Parts: sequence; C-alpha cells; structure tokens
Amino acid sequence: MSRLLPAKESVWQRSWQPPPYVECDKTDDGRAVCTAAKIRAFPTWELAGKPRLEGVQTIEELKVWSGYQSGGDHSQH
Repeated sequence: MSRLLPAKESVWQRSWQPPPYVECDKTDDGRAVCTAAKIRAFPTWELAGKPRLEGVQTIEELKVWSGYQSGGDHSQH
C-alpha cells in the first residue's frame, strides 16, 4: 500500500491547475489588464456566467458563488 501513496500524490499534483491570476500592481502589463477590466478592488473574482465579486471572500462563499461540488461529502473524515 505504501507504493500507492506517491502515485496518488503525483496524479493529484499533475491534475491540479491554479486559477488564472493577474497581479495588478507589479508590472505595466498587469496594470494595463486590470485597467481594461475595470478592476476596482483587490482581490477581484471573475468566473464566466457569474457576477464579479470584489474583496476577500471565505472559501465557503467562493464555493457557493462558483457552484463548486466536491463529488462527495468529505467533512466526516
């Protein structure tokens, strides 16, 4: 069984992709993107088909907003 753990971890690591991210204040390109998108607050959350969210959100708020479903209830583990 110990041989499966590294394999599981590597599959998870390969399949996870961070969300698209733009730093609005670090480079001229980032500032231009954020100005064009009319970003007014940090962080700003955008997802196709959803209203824009501005400011800090909890994980629960982001889950509800995005429609995320984990595929199972893992809260009891």
